[in-house]
Amino acid sequence: MSLSVPRIALKSAKPTITFVRNSGGGHFKFSSYRHDLVTGVRAPAESAKLFKKISAFAVLPILFTLYLGYQDEENVHHAMPKWKENHREYPFRYIRRREFPWGDGNHTLIFRPNQFIPGEGFPEGHDDHH
Repeated sequence: MSLSVPRIALKSAKPTITFVRNSGGGHFKFSSYRHDLVTGVRAPAESAKLFKKISAFAVLPILFTLYLGYQDEENVHHAMPKWKENHREYPFRYIRRREFPWGDGNHTLIFRPNQFIPGEGFPEGHDDHH
């Protein structure tokens, strides 16, 4: 006498996968599709509140940071003449093995006239401020 196990019992049960969306977006709600199409997704009051929050917590800190950067740049320009007076040429700095392939070979591709030129120093007759 042999024990026979039915084949159905040997097969593993197929797992059923259910997809539960915890955060429902507007495009996943199809029951109110026509209503959203006609009236808009958000009420104007909600959009105004969102805009105020974005302005308060994103735009104002960014503007404040930009202003601080501008002030720091102005301080750097005021300190530049002092740096020029105390600048020393060292033989191990500004070494170029070959010239640049454009212009006179000593200026960079994006060159500002009040910029330090290795080997020549700062150009005379140019104002340090914008």
